[in-house]
Amino acid sequence: MSAPEQLGRLRRIRRIGAGGFATVWLYRDDELESDVAVKCLADNWAGDPTVRERFLAESRLLRRARSPHLVHVHDVGVTGDDTPYFVMSYADLGTVADLVRPGVGVGPDELVDLVTQAAEGLAALHATGIVHRDIKPANLLLASDSSGRRRLMVADLGVAKAISPDGDVTRSVGTPSYMAPEQMDDSATLDARADVYALGAVAWALLTGQPPRARRRPGERPVPVTSLRAVPPVVDRVVMRAMEPEPDDRWPDVRSFARALADACRGVAPPPAPTAAPRGSPPTAAPPAARRKVSTLALAAASALVVVLAVALGVVLLRGGAAGSDDYEQAFEEAGVDYVRALQEHRCDDAAAYDPDLTRPEDVCDPAKNLHLKLARCLDVDGPVRVDMIGENRARVVFVGQGYVELVRGENTLFRAGFMVGSC
Repeated sequence: MSAPEQLGRLRRIRRIGAGGFATVWLYRDDELESDVAVKCLADNWAGDPTVRERFLAESRLLRRARSPHLVHVHDVGVTGDDTPYFVMSYADLGTVADLVRPGVGVGPDELVDLVTQAAEGLAALHATGIVHRDIKPANLLLASDSSGRRRLMVADLGVAKAISPDGDVTRSVGTPSYMAPEQMDDSATLDARADVYALGAVAWALLTGQPPRARRRPGERPVPVTSLRAVPPVVDRVVMRAMEPEPDDRWPDVRSFARALADACRGVAPPPAPTAAPRGSPPTAAPPAARRKVSTLALAAASALVVVLAVALGVVLLRGGAAGSDDYEQAFEEAGVDYVRALQEHRCDDAAAYDPDLTRPEDVCDPAKNLHLKLARCLDVDGPVRVDMIGENRARVVFVGQGYVELVRGENTLFRAGFMVGSC
């Protein structure tokens, strides 16, 4: 279909995209000197009263659930040939789908930023009793704001559904790779945890550079992120919990998932998964779980004993100096180089001290269990190295032109390894 060249004072520029039910166009408001997106119902559906009403219902939902992280609807109307349309925010930076690139996963800071913003938009929907049901990278739009920052907006509520047992909308709508299992079961209770699953699948795709494989049988879980990319196991556990087949086993809401992911990327362990909740019970608000720091050695004993063990295992300790000092950054550099060199030389005991999630030294030197082993071969420990501080107790040790390893300063001034990136 073709949209009118002029809608009031809006001037048509070009088509942005098209789907089965609607087409989106870029228009220019010359008076306000701003761009907007106009979503028009497809010609073949414009005469269907049911589809027409659902199309307009999307605009009402977006107006009702207000959030900076939801697409904003400015106006609705009907064209001269009786085609419904609504005017909404324009995303000048594309969509999150543009960031899912084969073989290239996003870094932890970008991952946390995107998931947190998406969670805020979804939380606004859930607060009004709406489940989105089709969260995927292409429905997470990116726009620049007045401060130059990138803002994420949840879009496309065409299949959104009120959280209620009635309704005539078929459940099995959505995108299979990102769709919660209960959306395929007409007898299952559908609630906001379906969107928790989908947002977890988006995080999985951003980390691995590819969408999860659609389920082929009930109860099937996606493969762990760590099987495709070297990420800290604690990050993997947070994402995989969001994608549990049973809703009761997931994070209770999108904000809980986003907070746990942010903590995991900073080196903080997530709260334990529930064990006794009855199946099928709706999510309830829970007080914030107490957070504990991830120990850098398994079951640490007295501090003095831990330090002795650390020296014996070759762990680099902070050598004094305040945060931000040259000594402080030098300690991170020495730790990063030492860890990579230990992996390259297959000194499993030494490398294991940096990765408490792999409790057996032989696991550290097993390529099937530790992707850092492969990536370490890409890094030249004798070449130029710099330290980028990305937090008070967190730094990225950069092997210039080759990759980096992230380190977190843990308890007792010991280091633990996190994300590693290498290109070779």
